[in-house]
Amino acid sequence: MPRQLDIGPDMKPLAGFEVLDVMGPGRPHPAEILRRLPYEDASFDLIHMAHVLEHVAWYQTGEALAEMLRVLRPGGVLEVWVPDALRIAEAFVNAERRGHDPLKIDPWTRFNPAGDPCVWAAGRLFSYGDGTGTPGHPGWHLAMFSPRRLREALLQAGFVGVEELHSGRVRGHNHGWISLGATGRRKP
Repeated sequence: MPRQLDIGPDMKPLAGFEVLDVMGPGRPHPAEILRRLPYEDASFDLIHMAHVLEHVAWYQTGEALAEMLRVLRPGGVLEVWVPDALRIAEAFVNAERRGHDPLKIDPWTRFNPAGDPCVWAAGRLFSYGDGTGTPGHPGWHLAMFSPRRLREALLQAGFVGVEELHSGRVRGHNHGWISLGATGRRKP
């Protein structure tokens, strides 16, 4: 029977997956966990990691992905989902330069009752931490990804067969139009 791991802040565990909650209350920061997962080498056939990698500092992305590779079995698959910074940036530019309202395509208005496009973009790119500005809170986004950057990061970490995932392949909670997905395999 395949062994599958779900790493993330998802609200509902995926059926048939073991869960490593790196964003729950009382948990260490995702960057600490992803440096050395509590699993033996080559333990899993599939790892699903949704909206976690952006909580690891941009300069530690390769380290975190190498750790995913370590715990995958040969031929094992990683599915990773992150916010698409390119789409967010395009929506911001369209709002600022062309007067488009980003709130019409994304009603995320937390801390932005006036609907300011710059505040909206900052919230989407950097997130809100714990909502009070606590430094070091695991909810802050510390990295951003475009399709190119996510692909390169996976390839540099040693994944093969890297390809973009489309929204129809989302497992669990769908973060909507901002989600960028990619998959890669450990060499057989």
